Amino acid sequence: MENQNILVQINKYVKAYKHSIIILTANELGIFNELSKKGSTPLNISKKLNLNLKGLTILLNALVNLGLLKKMKNLYYLKKEYVPFLVTGGKYYIGDSLKHDLNLLDSWIKLPKVIKTGKPAREGKRSKKEHENFILAMANSSQLRINDFFNVIDLSNCKKFLDVGGGPGTFSLQAVRRNKDLIAYNFDLPETINIAKKYLSSFNESKRIKLVKGDYFKDVFGNDYDVILLSNIIHSLGEQEILKLFKKAFLSLNKEGKLIVKDFYLKENKIEPQRAVLFAINMLVNTKNGNTYTKKEVTNLLSKAGFKKTKYTFVNEDVEFIEAYK
Repeated sequence: MENQNILVQINKYVKAYKHSIIILTANELGIFNELSKKGSTPLNISKKLNLNLKGLTILLNALVNLGLLKKMKNLYYLKKEYVPFLVTGGKYYIGDSLKHDLNLLDSWIKLPKVIKTGKPAREGKRSKKEHENFILAMANSSQLRINDFFNVIDLSNCKKFLDVGGGPGTFSLQAVRRNKDLIAYNFDLPETINIAKKYLSSFNESKRIKLVKGDYFKDVFGNDYDVILLSNIIHSLGEQEILKLFKKAFLSLNKEGKLIVKDFYLKENKIEPQRAVLFAINMLVNTKNGNTYTKKEVTNLLSKAGFKKTKYTFVNEDVEFIEAYK
């Protein structure tokens, strides 16, 4: 019986990719959008989305088995509880994040080679579409937890807020919503800022968000900021790169300012929590120097950069951060 349980556990992990790819494929092909309002037959879906009928039917049946779809006679429906998450425009839409996950599979499958060579699987920059999926995935992933972050951050005295590598601008948007006297600066690469401009255009509060194009290693941030945010940035960097970024942030803050370093932190044993452990693998296959770090490793780097005091806050697995003060 014990051997049987061990085999079941191994297979649970090994076969999990099948579930993932079924869902990611349905998202990529637009099947969830197609089934969001009414049921449809495989034949109608295949014609509308230009898909192979046999393959589509097998995929739809698998999605029913996984519990995302329901089937009544020959009609397939997306279950209503999944609509806010899987249909474009839904309140908690994660479709862009799922597209990014599908892109990541190309790198993850090369993990054996990465471990042998020490070199990342990804060569060169993302394609334009991959980059857009990545940036919009950041917007998707922050929607559910962004209030958890801002509920425990004090911005009452903040007038000038900088989000370095701010992507689509979701944190800058929430910052200006929370404080009417605050001006937010969303700093990122030109191609990312172009996406942020489009993403933020539908929000009235975006008038108080300054979009700044630049490379955070090469270009100046400006100065006299009350708060600088590094949200999920340091895991893509090596320790010397992080130290350089911390020093740059230190010089850009006013004397009462603080740096907030939000990321997925490892415990000191480096084998938990699972989220941070798996994210280290993701950085290994996709970046040259990236990794996940312990709180001690990050606070030591903050100290080397000149910060005198730090404070760690854990809210949930998606929201943990270190505040550093000059």
